[in-house]
Amino acid sequence: MIRIKQVGFDVEGLREKILWIDKRCYKRDVQFNEDTLNTFLDKNSKIYFIISRGKRDTIVGYMLLSLYNPPRECYLTSMAILPTYRNYGIGKKLFKIFLKYRKGHKLSLHAVNPAMIHIAEKNGFRKVRTTRNYFGKHNAVLMEG
Repeated sequence: MIRIKQVGFDVEGLREKILWIDKRCYKRDVQFNEDTLNTFLDKNSKIYFIISRGKRDTIVGYMLLSLYNPPRECYLTSMAILPTYRNYGIGKKLFKIFLKYRKGHKLSLHAVNPAMIHIAEKNGFRKVRTTRNYFGKHNAVLMEG
């Protein structure tokens, strides 16, 4: 059984858990490192953990939202789900949580994540343009909804 839980910015081991998941989900040049993660974690962040319930609860993914000028702007900063837990609709559930915060109509996604682009399209977003090398050497897809 999977559950999604919002956690506080000050939860013990938060950074280590996010970095551990990123390391298993993304190539080195796409994943957070401690410095880049710290630039996004602040009092305006909303963090959700995906927890697999069993003998011992295990964190199997996360979503990080960054709110600016709350509640006017909300960005889906990062989302990662361990490979064994993908294709069970978890990404769709997380995206629906993001949509509750979203007041604007723009979304910028890694071009290396076609599954996330597909979820955005299914939720009414359309591709506007691709920006080359936006995320280091990776492109970003700007979407509007």
